[in-house]
Amino acid sequence: MYLQHFGLNQEPFHITPDPRFFYLSPSHKEAFAAFIYGIKNRKGFIAVIGEVGLGKTTVLRTYLDQKNSKGKIKTIFVFNPNITFKGLVKIIYAELGLSLPQSTASENSEDSSRAAQSTASDEIFDLVHNLHLEMIREFSEGTTVVLIIDEAQNMPVDTLENLRLLSNLESSTSKLLQIVLIGQPELEKTLNRQELRQLKQRIAIRAILRPLNKKQTRDYIRHRIKRAGRPGRLPFTRSALALIYKKTHGTPRSINILCDNALITAYGYGKDKVGTAIIREVYQDISGQSFHGRKKLAYSMTAAFGLVVAAVLLAGWQYGPEPLIKWTSKLQSAAFSLSKPQDSGQPTTPEPIQETRPSHQAEVSGPDTRVLQMPVPPLLPQEPESAIQASVPPQPSQPGPEVAYPVSTQAVLDQDVKDIPPNGSAPAEQEPLTQEITRLLTDTPRKRIHDQLDAFFSFYDLLSPTRQLVLVEMYQQMSMNGFLTFERMIDALYEQDFDEASRQMIFSQWHDRIGRPADELARIMKSNDPRELTQWIARHGS
Repeated sequence: MYLQHFGLNQEPFHITPDPRFFYLSPSHKEAFAAFIYGIKNRKGFIAVIGEVGLGKTTVLRTYLDQKNSKGKIKTIFVFNPNITFKGLVKIIYAELGLSLPQSTASENSEDSSRAAQSTASDEIFDLVHNLHLEMIREFSEGTTVVLIIDEAQNMPVDTLENLRLLSNLESSTSKLLQIVLIGQPELEKTLNRQELRQLKQRIAIRAILRPLNKKQTRDYIRHRIKRAGRPGRLPFTRSALALIYKKTHGTPRSINILCDNALITAYGYGKDKVGTAIIREVYQDISGQSFHGRKKLAYSMTAAFGLVVAAVLLAGWQYGPEPLIKWTSKLQSAAFSLSKPQDSGQPTTPEPIQETRPSHQAEVSGPDTRVLQMPVPPLLPQEPESAIQASVPPQPSQPGPEVAYPVSTQAVLDQDVKDIPPNGSAPAEQEPLTQEITRLLTDTPRKRIHDQLDAFFSFYDLLSPTRQLVLVEMYQQMSMNGFLTFERMIDALYEQDFDEASRQMIFSQWHDRIGRPADELARIMKSNDPRELTQWIARHGS
């Protein structure tokens, strides 16, 4: 609906977990690295815990979207975890296309409860044993089987406790079945129970998702707007972005809902920018506060009006009509004086005399009777302001004392949001991009890495092409898994602190392994010199 109005190719604020719009905040980066390391190295149990709407499923789908393209991972999703352990194992069989063991397939529902209890352990043993054989076959073919349990905090304690049986499916060197538990903070409380202490010890990797801070909220919105086809300026004012963070507390799902409705509302009003007024209106609508707030305001205004009327009537009854008449006339006189321009003590330029139609007069009764002049609009349309200004001869400029004019704080806050670095300083002038840098960034496979870094990191397009190419060269020697180990370097790049980013490049295992070329590349990150970078690539480039 609003895409063409704001110059977008697609809706930027879907609430579905779309990997194309994945934003890599520090905690999301931690969870993403947990999936990479835990599944690749077959660590067994992985737990990702976070509040509602923080993007747990989005992180997982982004990882699987990359890995499934290689055909080496089989995923089993469990969306309804409120099941027994036996039912969970049957789901695994169905997803893998396996046939149930004969004893389980021929189970008779009319058996007595005592007979069922006596055979339950044997059936579970057969299920797990046959599953173990299947996992060995998948492992020999180089396939990783991943069991993903969403909303794991709702899984019964007995089922969670029996998951240890599946964690025992292993070879002599690694786990055959990778189990990912995704849940809300209640899952952490459940795992702390005494009867689940053995399961908790088996969780090799744990990641905690946290809400976005104020800066990350702005970067998150900018990242999604950019991925939707609009680079550059945001359709939100700076004060609107601050209010979005205040209302959503940095929860990505809430940000998506609020921003999507705000863009629709701005489109309906025909505005190109979303300000604080629209954010407040939309927030009241989606939080169900509009009707309640207006109703409360109506009650307050009615009560205030009733008190004023009661006070006036009481004064007239107690003191007679004279004080009431004087009080009314003084109030009207004060209103008349406020409508006149204030005397600033400075000489003013007399305004040109214009012909006006006769004005109507209204008399106000009372001791201080005066005549109020109410001008009537002219019959003929006025000339446009530009024409009037053009007819006035320009005044010669004379030097005078510098005057500081007051500026509205809200006007400053509602100014356009431009590409300002996160540290608040003015954007540095970009160095000219040489043809050699352009060719290297668009060359395969550097172009693929360039696009991948641009998709993952919101700060990437704020970097100069020289620094972008430095990161591409680092990536070529390490892959994404190794690149994500440079956590402090990435945090420094988010803050546009290139001195610290260069220092973190030096203090790393990668630097120890590469040696002097890594030291030179770190210096180029700091100096931002394209000439030195092209020379480095000629000597050490991959």
